[in-house]
Order: sequence, then structure tokens, then C-alpha cells
Amino acid sequence: MSNIIKFPKGSSIKDESSDFRRQVRKQKEHYVNNIVDHHSSNLLANIGLSGFKIENEQFMKDFAFTVETIRSALYRNMGLYHEFHTTLDEMTECIDSIELDEDEQMSLDLEPED
Repeated sequence: MSNIIKFPKGSSIKDESSDFRRQVRKQKEHYVNNIVDHHSSNLLANIGLSGFKIENEQFMKDFAFTVETIRSALYRNMGLYHEFHTTLDEMTECIDSIELDEDEQMSLDLEPED
């Protein structure tokens, strides 16, 4: 009889840690997807109620692109990867910028001018 205790060869801590990270990522994705689905459904209904023709293929393609763009923004905000990140980064690369004069800037004042 031997007094030597055999320990496992692999570490289960590493597996548990990666499983935990995977679960957290999935929960974040689920949360973002629920938020986006809820608000995009409401937005689509409100657009339709405002008189826009939403029941056509071209509009739905455009709207789906908009929804995925919002989903991508929230994924990035939560530290998650989304396939749109590369495309959006390429599309929005700042080539040049200029300062606008005060009269060229958009006013954020919601009060009517007298």
C-alpha cells in the first residue's frame, strides 16, 4: 500500500474559468439582443403608425441594417465582438475634419426663436 496521492494531470480551474467567461459572454449577448429586439420592434411599429410604408422588401432590408448597426454598437459597448465592427470602422474612418463657424453649426436649442 502506498501513501502517495495521485493528483489530476490537467487543471480544472482553467476549464472552469473559460466556461465562466463563455457564460458571461452569452448572457451579455442575450441581454443586448433582447434590448435591441424590444426597441426595434417598437420603433418599427411607430414608423408604420406614422404613415410610412414599412411592408416592402427594400424598407425591411434598410431597417434590418439599421437594427444590426445598433446591435453592433451595444455589443461593442459591452466588450463583445459583432461582425459589423470591421465594416462600420471602415465606413466611418475619418479622412479629414474641419471646424464649422458658429452660424454653420446645428443648434441643439429646442426653444423656438422669437
